[in-house]
Amino acid sequence: MAIINLHKEIFNPIYLPLLKTEKRFILLYGGRDSAKSFFAGQKILINTLKYKYYKAVLVRNFHSKIKDSQFSLLEKIIKLYKWGKFFYLTVNPLQITCTFNNNKIIARGLDRHPEALKSIDDPTCIWYEEAIEIPEKAFINSSFSLRNSFNVPLTEIFTFNPENENTFINREFFPDKANYEKEDGNFHYVESIRDDAVILHTTYTDNKFVTEDRKKNLLNIRDPHYKKVYTYGLWGGALKGLIFPEWKVVKDFPEEEKELGYWLDFGYTIDPTAIGKLTKYAGKLYAKEYVYETGLTNIINEDNPQQKSIEQRLVENNISKDDMIFADKAEPKSIRELRLKGYNIIPAPKFLKSIITGINVLKKWKINIDINSVNIIKEKNNYKWKEHAFTGDLINEPIDNFNHHIDGIRGIALYYNRIGVL
Repeated sequence: MAIINLHKEIFNPIYLPLLKTEKRFILLYGGRDSAKSFFAGQKILINTLKYKYYKAVLVRNFHSKIKDSQFSLLEKIIKLYKWGKFFYLTVNPLQITCTFNNNKIIARGLDRHPEALKSIDDPTCIWYEEAIEIPEKAFINSSFSLRNSFNVPLTEIFTFNPENENTFINREFFPDKANYEKEDGNFHYVESIRDDAVILHTTYTDNKFVTEDRKKNLLNIRDPHYKKVYTYGLWGGALKGLIFPEWKVVKDFPEEEKELGYWLDFGYTIDPTAIGKLTKYAGKLYAKEYVYETGLTNIINEDNPQQKSIEQRLVENNISKDDMIFADKAEPKSIRELRLKGYNIIPAPKFLKSIITGINVLKKWKINIDINSVNIIKEKNNYKWKEHAFTGDLINEPIDNFNHHIDGIRGIALYYNRIGVL
């Protein structure tokens, strides 16, 4: 950049590749004092200077916190690098303006602006600080508000400590933590389940500017949960009562697996239709997702070939009429329609006693999930036992949610267990 002199010495090396990334979503997470927010501020200020048009929005749950966090940090960077002549800062409104191209950095608190960015003309970047506190609906509304009218790369930056893994950020962007987390926090780039996202994990060890006092404080944290989250930057707050926490996510399916069958859990408007395959190999079960989609009718409509249907998805995924398909017993009409088209569909039971029995059968097996089966992974990370309304104790009944694929897997396992094969 010609207008300012950027020396590599002002950056922590681990973050340098992210100055040029073209990914839409940049997730910077990990322990405290890892300089992730500092880098987010550096990147935004540089882009404000770099592009002919650029408008960044600082977002937090509460507007009052922006001034003492993101805004204060940007002000600190400007002073540290003596960039004062390039920027004009105001507190009311909370705003930073580039003095020679009129690019702006503005603030939006969700308490004052629940819709966040809807009223802003052509925002191109959002920085969600303490992103784990941002509600999913607010993220969706904000994300859809970004516009590329000036041919500028659109960017959404998340900075956060991973205090609770039961968050939409984990479900939306991260693979199963068993694939990447290390107990000592010594890992960096995490391969996202989304192609348009890059994830970087850092701790104080990646910050060459951290002071010895700060290091000492982090290493002396006694509480194991806080040390896990703030020192090593690992996910905390796993859901209480997860039914299948032991299920693993794997990159490769064995080539010689024994096919047990496909499951089909019907849905339409709110609940999705879920289709997947369960296989067996070397004493383990493997689950793979094929379909997770709303708005599917049962069979192909010859008069309206654009209408999405289950039959169409079966054809697209090479699921033949000879393959055994286990479908939800509560949908006899749908099963009949697909049977009349020649598909080999077997009703699978779906009532409470069978659910508990099926769960117990699945508990006997080591189950692996294909790494690209995003929604099976999401379900296994959220499917849990109900809690007593007054005591909070777990009761022997699963929640009726996050179970579209799981119901299908359970149905197949229960079938084979009853005939003595599984």
